Amino acid sequence: MLDFTKNTEDVCYKNNIEEIENIIDCVKKENNGYLTESKYFGRFVELFCETSLYLRAIMDNSKPKNERFQVYMFKAGSNEFTPVFTRKSYADNFTKHGDVFELDTKRFMVALRNLDENIIVNPNSENFLIIPKDVFKKIIFETFVKKYNAKENLEKSKDNNDELASLVCKYNISTSQIEKMQLI
Repeated sequence: MLDFTKNTEDVCYKNNIEEIENIIDCVKKENNGYLTESKYFGRFVELFCETSLYLRAIMDNSKPKNERFQVYMFKAGSNEFTPVFTRKSYADNFTKHGDVFELDTKRFMVALRNLDENIIVNPNSENFLIIPKDVFKKIIFETFVKKYNAKENLEKSKDNNDELASLVCKYNISTSQIEKMQLI
């Protein structure tokens, strides 16, 4: 029997990555790679909060399990940054040594919480994207937490047969304006 749910998730993931890369391409052409000055900012935030990306990291086995992932820092000129990649092949091309771990969005956001630098998406690519850390703290992280909490609460509301709570959670999770209007 075919697993249609998994297949649908794979298609959605690939579509999200393609749209993220299209936004990066447009932002590079229009705003020299700076997301915050772009008209695509809102849509990028939505996609970024729902799509696992690759982060260059190292694992430190001497630390407790919850602290083993250490963000690997790079310097570009005088600026420190954390590279993030839309595809594993980009991460592999960026550095040939060490390990690249695919972090889900929650772990990625937790890793970024304590950093002070810019985030650069696809730094080894011609089309890169620069996102200031404060954008992550104030907007992307908050959006992610809202969506993550909605997903957690959706299960509880289903268990309690709370239809209104389920609708609110689905609304908060949705990125499609059409779907949001249908839920309203």
